[in-house]
Amino acid sequence: MPRRTTPMIDRLMERVVPEGDCWRFTGAINATGYGVIGRGVRGAGNALTHRAAYEHFIAEIPEGLDLDHLCRNRWCCNPWHMEPVSRIVNVSRGLRAPGYRLSHCRRGHEFTPDNTLTHRSGDRIQRKCRTCTAMEPSRLNRKKAAA
Repeated sequence: MPRRTTPMIDRLMERVVPEGDCWRFTGAINATGYGVIGRGVRGAGNALTHRAAYEHFIAEIPEGLDLDHLCRNRWCCNPWHMEPVSRIVNVSRGLRAPGYRLSHCRRGHEFTPDNTLTHRSGDRIQRKCRTCTAMEPSRLNRKKAAA
């Protein structure tokens, strides 16, 4: 006989306490500060609470997009505080991202989705200007030729 379990969204909402407009998740919080809850099926693992709430109350999260916490509270699972955005937009909005307020690279090129590369450096995601990156090989070749 299959085991009856309470739906995940019901278990999630049992652990939510309103804090201003935010929904503070009072259950398990992972090492990066996001709420996690079991999916309710053996072997299915855990779900991030903000993603589960968004998918239940709003819509499925489009492929390749992250949910940005507009309230800046990682523990918040209020789905109306989330916006699906690209990784580069999410990183550039992050309060801890180096140069998060910069709109242009150090050489004056604008950071746009088409002109921005992201790469992982240790545990951080960094932005690079695509125009400057394209110029690098020619600059190195000039140094070699001058030597």
